[in-house]
Amino acid sequence: MAASKNSSEVRRIIEVYSTIYSPKPRDKSYIWHPCNPVSVYYRQVRERMLVNIFCEHIHFPLSNMQVLDIGCGTGGFLRFLINMGIPPNHLYGLDLMFNRIKIATQRSSKHSSFCVGNGNALPYPTSKFDLVSQFTVFSSILDCRMRRHVAGEMVRVLKVGGYVLWYDMRRTRSAHTKGIEIEEIESLFHNCALVLLRKIHPPRASSIARRSLFLADTYDRIMPFGKTHYLALLRKR
Repeated sequence: MAASKNSSEVRRIIEVYSTIYSPKPRDKSYIWHPCNPVSVYYRQVRERMLVNIFCEHIHFPLSNMQVLDIGCGTGGFLRFLINMGIPPNHLYGLDLMFNRIKIATQRSSKHSSFCVGNGNALPYPTSKFDLVSQFTVFSSILDCRMRRHVAGEMVRVLKVGGYVLWYDMRRTRSAHTKGIEIEEIESLFHNCALVLLRKIHPPRASSIARRSLFLADTYDRIMPFGKTHYLALLRKR
């Protein structure tokens, strides 16, 4: 029964990302197009914080790290890691959507590894990776059992002392997503210690970004309440 429920949830997610989140490549009005001001705002804020995490909180030499990105999309985060100093052949990406993996393969180093699959059964050996990341994957999973399975697989392929990098929504208004608070994150990764937790992206930041990236960035820095996302780092005990 659990496998059947997970299969139906995977089909639902594929349907959502094949329709609602499947824009034309040149449609810059789509909010998550890389050139859309809203997308630029979210990416810049997140990447500034990621630089701090990799420089201050991860105690592995970046040149030795093996990294898996779950729900890698078109591979943007893995290309960011190359700029941070992680060798391309140490980077792995997995996504449900074939078209996204195809784009990731075309845009990324030929030495990085990408495959189509889902987090229920990761096609990697136990204790392979130093870091496993997910960016807004869990908020796309509405079924609690599947969330637990994916979290368990992430921990399985992680080395002892390795890190889970988490970026996801605390709250959402969409019927296709479900926000996750810190209590659930700690429950999903109960065998990991919370190293870092940051709340980012205040409400209305996206609407401000449409008018001015400078104002959106300023608002993000001075607004202390109601932030919509968590950026977290957890370490496997």
